[in-house]
Amino acid sequence: MGTSSPVFEKDRADSVAAGVAEALAASAEQAMADDQWTARWDAVGLRQPHDPVTGYAWSGINRYALIAGRTVIDGAVTGAWATRRDWAREGFAVEPGSPGIVVLQAEFGTLGAVTVYNACQLTEDGPADARYEFPPKLGAADIDRLFGAVGVVVCAEEEPQHRASQLADMAVAQAGATLGRPASWQDPGEALVGVLASQIVVNALGFSYLPECPSPDVIEEWCALLRSPDGGHDAMVLIAGAAQTAAAVVEQIAARQIETPSVAAERAVAAERAVAAEGAVAAEGAVAAERAVADISHSFID
Repeated sequence: MGTSSPVFEKDRADSVAAGVAEALAASAEQAMADDQWTARWDAVGLRQPHDPVTGYAWSGINRYALIAGRTVIDGAVTGAWATRRDWAREGFAVEPGSPGIVVLQAEFGTLGAVTVYNACQLTEDGPADARYEFPPKLGAADIDRLFGAVGVVVCAEEEPQHRASQLADMAVAQAGATLGRPASWQDPGEALVGVLASQIVVNALGFSYLPECPSPDVIEEWCALLRSPDGGHDAMVLIAGAAQTAAAVVEQIAARQIETPSVAAERAVAAERAVAAEGAVAAEGAVAAERAVADISHSFID
């Protein structure tokens, strides 16, 4: 089996990077022009692309790139999306020549890429779109607990999606500072990193990200950066930064929430032992006190 030359692979990587950069710029421009920033950002709603095998929803950077490419591929907002291998496991085949979308995967601070194909491109009807679940029903207090903001008035929004979005923005800013990243107001590219990182975080919680609409000047600066001769490379660097920052926030949330059954059982046993030990100490103290009283009584009698 032949292999591609390094030059070809670099050219292909550069082409993908340039395409992603242009998609980001075009999406931002169109959203601003239509005054539908948040609607454009998460326009797919319940038809959010997802893996039909695992039920895992494409989110964060993945969702943004798919929405950006929705006008490129006919039917991009219908059906489920999956890789060629996923469809093969389900017994379906992507037709030769079918266009796919290269999406970026951001997990645990790393960045990768994969091509996904729409169900409408299959030779037969795709599997039922039944595994997609609604976002969790979380209230303001639940979201505060996720972000460790219990008892701290940091957000006036009560509506869950807005509250999660605002708290994610704050958490991303703090994580960025910890990682040594510049403040968003210092650099338009860094502002884009923050927006994309917040989207990954909020999508990971099952919500749509509702960002504050940037000013036209900021959008113009983003587009100039992404469409510069080095725009493709810059886009990859910014997205990698967003992945790293989002991973730091998600890990913090996971550390507050995730507890394996074994760990929970160990903690319960430890708590029971602690209570038993306290009871034993108290009992010993009571016996000692009784003995002391008895000794004192005997001393008076003697």
